[in-house]
Amino acid sequence: MFTRRGGCAPQRPPHGVWRRLGFRAVAAQRRRFRSGHITPSVSFAFGNKTIHLFSPEDVAATRERLRIPVHDDSTIRDDFLAFLEERDYSLSYKMPFLLSLLDHMDPRTGSAAIDDVLDGYAGFYLRRIEQGLPVDMPSRPYTAELLANRKAVRESLLRNPFEKYERKRFMYYSRDLGEIALNHVLLARMEDGDWERVREQMRADLEEYYKRAQGDAIL
Repeated sequence: MFTRRGGCAPQRPPHGVWRRLGFRAVAAQRRRFRSGHITPSVSFAFGNKTIHLFSPEDVAATRERLRIPVHDDSTIRDDFLAFLEERDYSLSYKMPFLLSLLDHMDPRTGSAAIDDVLDGYAGFYLRRIEQGLPVDMPSRPYTAELLANRKAVRESLLRNPFEKYERKRFMYYSRDLGEIALNHVLLARMEDGDWERVREQMRADLEEYYKRAQGDAIL
């Protein structure tokens, strides 16, 4: 369910709407909604807004008509590995974040203290600074001064890269517990050797990233 004001074009629907409908490609479904390819089962006015509802039957019919694959708990492992295989690295952040999370994660619960994850994440960039290596793109904010500011680094990490994984329901953050945790279904569905292959990919991708971006191999 989401809303639109008056007679204006629909606002960007919240990610949670498409998640509940079983759609992971959120941006694509928003475009389809705006263009009229996805229509609600029923709409009604609520004050100065319009509420749109989608029935399970219409969701299934829309998915079949537009050939949208199902993405749910049964596909979460494949979705996660496919997401990593996309290697969508406009910045380096996703790779040291995931490596730090895996380094500090309790394998039984899939959770890690965010402070521990921050230590590994910030430490990666601090080592590059200490060794005189480029940190990332020249315009990026990570300096030794900023990396020493725990609050700033935490906010930066939660905004990007953590949110990229959270949007797809691969992991969550509990502010009360101070922990980042994998989706429990993802944790349960990962197979023997999967996490080591993820580590190997992240290390290889980091090396390739710096070679490509700065002509510099990671140390």
